[in-house]
Amino acid sequence: MLDIDFTFLWTAVNLLILYFVVRFFLFGRLGKYMDERAKSISNSIEEGNALIAEGESAKQEYEKLMADANKKYDELIEEARQKASIEHDEIIKSAKKEASGIISSARQRAKQLEERAQSEMRDKAASLALVAASKVIGANMDNQKNRELVDDFIRGEGAA
Repeated sequence: MLDIDFTFLWTAVNLLILYFVVRFFLFGRLGKYMDERAKSISNSIEEGNALIAEGESAKQEYEKLMADANKKYDELIEEARQKASIEHDEIIKSAKKEASGIISSARQRAKQLEERAQSEMRDKAASLALVAASKVIGANMDNQKNRELVDDFIRGEGAA
């Protein structure tokens, strides 16, 4: 049957002793190392997930800030357009008012020049009439009363 000899028994005992020694020294430390490594990897994964969540949160905050900034930008542009439109209207209104004033002033000036020219022409016509009359009559008609008579005649009052 089975013949167990001393060598076989001694090999089995050595094998069992070796198994317990290896298990105690090698597998124990290896198991600790594997547990620590697994825990380290787990912590790294958790930290990574936390960083990803933080990054997502920062991204959402950034997107919100960008949306707010774009909205503010649009509001500022619209406000600037409205101000520019109002200022444009005021400038046009002011320019029209100034142009109207210039035209009115020019009309007054033209009327004054016309009146002065008419007055000068009347005076010249009166002087010419007096000169002509004095030559015809042969007398000096340079007094004030004669001048008034000639002015009245030139204005058309004497003709009536």
